[in-house]
Amino acid sequence: MSLYAELQPYLRKRGLNLAKDKTKVTKLTNGFDFLGFTFRKFYKKNGSHKTIIKPSNETMKKARARIKEVFIQQTGNNVDALISKLLPVIRGYANHWKRVVSKKAFNNMDAYIFKLTVKFLQKLHPKKSWKWIKKKYFQPDKNGQSNDKWLVTNGRYQIIKMAWTSIIRHEKVLGYNSPYDAKLKEYFENRDIKSFNNNVDSRQKMAKLQNYKCPLCGNSIVDFSKGLERHHMIPKCQGGQDTYKNLKLVHISCHTKHHIDFPAKGPIPTTKQLAIAKKLRNRQRQGMFLEMEDPNFKNLIETIN
Repeated sequence: MSLYAELQPYLRKRGLNLAKDKTKVTKLTNGFDFLGFTFRKFYKKNGSHKTIIKPSNETMKKARARIKEVFIQQTGNNVDALISKLLPVIRGYANHWKRVVSKKAFNNMDAYIFKLTVKFLQKLHPKKSWKWIKKKYFQPDKNGQSNDKWLVTNGRYQIIKMAWTSIIRHEKVLGYNSPYDAKLKEYFENRDIKSFNNNVDSRQKMAKLQNYKCPLCGNSIVDFSKGLERHHMIPKCQGGQDTYKNLKLVHISCHTKHHIDFPAKGPIPTTKQLAIAKKLRNRQRQGMFLEMEDPNFKNLIETIN
C-alpha cells in the first residue's frame, strides 16, 4: 500500500486532497525543495547525520532577478535613488534566510550585487576612469560593522552586505510548554520578541524604543495577532517628520480608531486625551463596555471630544 493511499482516508475526512503535481515521495538524503528552501540529510563517515536547510537554487535565482530588476529600473538615476531602492530588498532577503544555513548564499548575493554595482556606476559615468569612480563612490564601512572598504555610499547611506546578517537558529518550544499556561507568559513573550526581530531594522528599532508595546492600547505588538503600521504622533499634514521620535509602530485597528477619534487635520490630542483613549480601547477590548448607553462609556467619549 502506497503512502498516498494511507493518507487518503485522513485527508478525505477533512475535505482535503493531495496535489499530485506538487507532491512526491523521496529520500531525505536526495533532498527536496519546500517554500523556497532545500532540505537534505547528510551522513558522516562515523555514521552520524545532520539535516541541512538552505535557500533553494530556485529562490536564489528569483532573488538575483529581483535585484537585477532594481538596477535596471534605476538606470539613469543617481546613486541615492539606487541605494534607497536596494536596501529594503537586501534586508528582506537576508532576514528571510537568516534562520537557515545561508552564509554561502549571502556571500554569493553580495558578489552578484557588487558586480551589478560596478556596471551601474560605469554606465552612470561612461567618460570617467575607474580610479575616479572608485574615489567618488567607494568608502570604508562608516557604521563599523566590518572592515570592508568597497561600499558604495552617498555620504549618508551605504549599500549593506548580506554577509553582515547574523545566522539565528530557530529555537523549538521546550518540552510541553504551552502559550495557554499563564505561568509561562514571560517565556512566550521573549520568544515573540525574538521572532519579531526578523523584521527590517526600522521596525525593530521602533519596537525597541516603545518597549514592544502599542502606544495606543498598551498591548504587545510582537505576538503577530494583529497587523502593524507606522503612526505619526504629529501628522505629516501638520508638520510631523519621518523621524523615530515622531514615529510609532501600532496595531492597524488601533490606528484606525485613533484617527476616528482624532482626525489628522484636527487638533493634536493632548497627553491626557491620549491616556483616556488608551484606557477606553483596553476596556472595550475586555468587553467592559458592551452597551453604548453605559454612563462610563459616555463620560470617556465626552472627555476625548
